This record gives sequence, structure tokens and C-alpha cells, in this order.
Amino acid sequence: MRLEDQVAPFRMALRMREMGFPQNTEFHWRTTGLFSRIEAAVAPGDLICAAPTVAEMGEWLPAGDYTVRREDGDWTTGRSIRKSREKSARGSGSEAASRARSLIAAAVNGRLVNVLK
Repeated sequence: MRLEDQVAPFRMALRMREMGFPQNTEFHWRTTGLFSRIEAAVAPGDLICAAPTVAEMGEWLPAGDYTVRREDGDWTTGRSIRKSREKSARGSGSEAASRARSLIAAAVNGRLVNVLK
């Protein structure tokens, strides 16, 4: 599996940075691509934002939120509490994209006060 499929996609990672998500992650997006924290210190190009991994984003998900692979191979997110008015993220391509989309929605709806700066 490609590393790019295990971290938040660039545009979502950029949106997460703008929303105040933690930027001290293991991987980072630079103008020249994706780099580990150690490589980013010496890699060419300007540092743009954190590229949180599936595991890091899983720690940030609110209690009751989950990601699951559908039969068609795509990923979806949802909440185990069905009283939510939020729609689940469907057809997100990778688990990382699905979790990033879910985190952005949770932040917009005020459910991540302990994660955001």
C-alpha cells in the first residue's frame, strides 16, 4: 500500500491545519511531496502542513465514530449513535481520506474541542 493512502490527502490535511488540528505528526506535506518528520527537516521545498496517519486520526475521532471498508472496497465513516444529524462520509477512496473527512465534519459541528488549538 502506498504511503499516500495512509495519510490525510493534501487538500484535507491543509484544511485540517487551517482548522487548528495538531501539526506534530510523523509525516508532513511539503511543496515537493510527502516526507517523514525526520526527512522533512532536510528535504527540499517549503513545509506546508502535517500529514496525519490513519492511526493518528483514529486517536482524534470522537467516541462512537468509526471507519469501515465496504464491500466495494471503498471506505465509509459513521457514528454508532444514530441520533446524529451528520451524514457519513461515503466513497472516500482510502481510510485516511475517510477519517480526515469525518474529523473535518466533527470539527465543523463542534465535536472536537479537545483536539483543536
